[in-house]
Amino acid sequence: MRGKKIMFVGDSLSLNYWQSLDSGVSVMLFRSLYLVDNEMEDIGRVLKLDSLKSGTMWKDMDVLIFNTRLWWYRARIKKPGADWNESKAKDCSKETMPIRGSTYPTGSPKALSVVKEEISGISKPVYLLDRTTLSQLRKDAHPSCYNAFRGMDCTHWCIVGLLDTWNQLLHAALIM
Repeated sequence: MRGKKIMFVGDSLSLNYWQSLDSGVSVMLFRSLYLVDNEMEDIGRVLKLDSLKSGTMWKDMDVLIFNTRLWWYRARIKKPGADWNESKAKDCSKETMPIRGSTYPTGSPKALSVVKEEISGISKPVYLLDRTTLSQLRKDAHPSCYNAFRGMDCTHWCIVGLLDTWNQLLHAALIM
């Protein structure tokens, strides 16, 4: 992969992932809160679901990495304890151990099957590096109150640890 250009496309989770990568390749970040265009019109901000003008800069990349967890799960991450079958857990602040076992208590998110179905219909080569269950099991890997915002953060991941594992999986997928 030396000399190749990789671009992370996405929101703050892509930023989190991009910051943790050290691979000897040209690594870029295209920060996008919404994958589609978000334009100001007379009625206010409008998401253009059929428009991706900014996507032209992606054409020169050898690898595009879309990190879209927040786009799919924004409503569900408010009370993670329910997903962990721990009714007393209101947030991730006191989590010090991963979930035991290799399956997430509430199963795979429904959005994951939608993504897999959509990818199967794309004619260009697309590889899904599915880190969903691996990441879900690491309830202890969130920064919680130890972040720049000084608020509870059960959405992002600590740069050391889980993201290192993501990078090892990404590297293995890129050299396959």
